[in-house]
Parts: sequence; structure tokens; C-alpha cells
Amino acid sequence: MVVTATALLQQVGNRLRTLREVAGLTQEEVAERAGFTGKYVSEIERGLRDVPLSTLERVATRALETRVDALFGARPSETWEHPALPRSVEVVAQRIAVLPSLKRRAVLRIVRELLSVVGG
Repeated sequence: MVVTATALLQQVGNRLRTLREVAGLTQEEVAERAGFTGKYVSEIERGLRDVPLSTLERVATRALETRVDALFGARPSETWEHPALPRSVEVVAQRIAVLPSLKRRAVLRIVRELLSVVGG
């Protein structure tokens, strides 16, 4: 199967959105941390921008505090600063990421509340 540049940009954009939402950040917050505009982050997430790797690295390291290859779906090894998530957590994050926006926000609000109760 041949992966086109357009398909790869969409995959990276979807992964960025997932990582951003799991981190509980808005597009504006990611943009501010990386030194871009919210519109630019939105365009990346929608796969509308042919983004240089240096830009993706800024978004990953400055805004999401992860490695750039996480935007390509790479799982960190045990030697990385951020260890891999348990598979069950990844599955939950993926399922939350595909929910409609309003439902996703509601679920993330509940998760944050639960974490505050248990001291997370």
C-alpha cells in the first residue's frame, strides 16, 4: 500500500489532535507554546498544511512535551523520557479522540475531575 503525502499529513494531523486532547490543551494553547497561531495548528490538525519537520518538532517538544516521532504514531521505548502508555490507556485515549467534540470535552472534563479526586 502506497501512502501519499496528503494521507500522511492527515495522519500526522489526527495524531496531533489526539495528543493535544489527551494533554487537555486547546489549539490556542498548543499554538502559544509552539510560537504559532491557533489557525495554523488547526490547519495542521486538518492535514491542510505541508508542514516542515522543524515545525512539527516545535509543536511536539514545546507544546506537547514529547518527541517528534510521537506525531507519526511511534511508541516511546523504556529508554525515552516518557515511557509508553499501557495499551488499555491508549485504547481509551483513541476512543475518546474520535468522539464528537462536545462529548469528547465532557468526557475529558470528567476524567480531569476524577484525577483531581484521586490526586493525579
